Amino acid sequence: MVSKPLAVVTGAGWWESNSPGLGWAIALELADAGHEVVVLDKELAPAEKSAADLRQKGFAAHAMALDVTQAAGAKAVIDEIAAKFGRLDALANAAALTMHRWGLKPFHEITPEQCDLEIDITLRGALNVTRAALPHMYKAGRGSVVFVGSVLAFDPAPKQVVYGLCKAALVSVASSLAGEAGPHGVRVNCVCPGIMKTRVTDKLPPNYMEVFLKRTALGRISDPREVGRVVRFLCSEQASYVNGVSIRVDGGQTGAM
Repeated sequence: MVSKPLAVVTGAGWWESNSPGLGWAIALELADAGHEVVVLDKELAPAEKSAADLRQKGFAAHAMALDVTQAAGAKAVIDEIAAKFGRLDALANAAALTMHRWGLKPFHEITPEQCDLEIDITLRGALNVTRAALPHMYKAGRGSVVFVGSVLAFDPAPKQVVYGLCKAALVSVASSLAGEAGPHGVRVNCVCPGIMKTRVTDKLPPNYMEVFLKRTALGRISDPREVGRVVRFLCSEQASYVNGVSIRVDGGQTGAM
């Protein structure tokens, strides 16, 4: 009997009192596409809430805790997953520290500690998990890695300097790493969302949302599942010759500027 393809999604927990985020949406789309999914988040309870939701929908899902900033911990968890399930077919790096964590402060008002934490989670965390996953994919001769970038990688915005830096770096990582991983049968791509309806945007002031809406050709913000469907495509055989690209999912933000 052939086992289901296995997908790992970081930052996919469903935190209490908040709406589910992009990580959950990606996990849902990959599960719906036929993957068995392992949901990872810094704390086990949110990860288990997401996994339980997927199981209730009839999908195969599991939860584990992982602090992506810890390289040794990332290797231990990924090695455990690969050993338990015997395969690792897809990795979606959705863990990030949101750009609004510090209240959209000017760069000079953000402390070095806050900068370091943003970089540790959003950039270094994705590198840690991917570094741990690649040997397993290389050994199998197959796999798909998807980084979550942002339109801010292309359209810089004030008061989002460090977040934009991290997302731009991930776009570069996807492009460069695709050349290394391709000969091993592993594809590496990046999805770059625009504004989405999540627990973050739920807390934004109305005037801030109006700016985004005016800059978006479709005149609305996206549902996280609209971004998740692009990740689903990138992890599928339909994207078997798609490697090293960054896909903007922003409703036509460029055309509206």
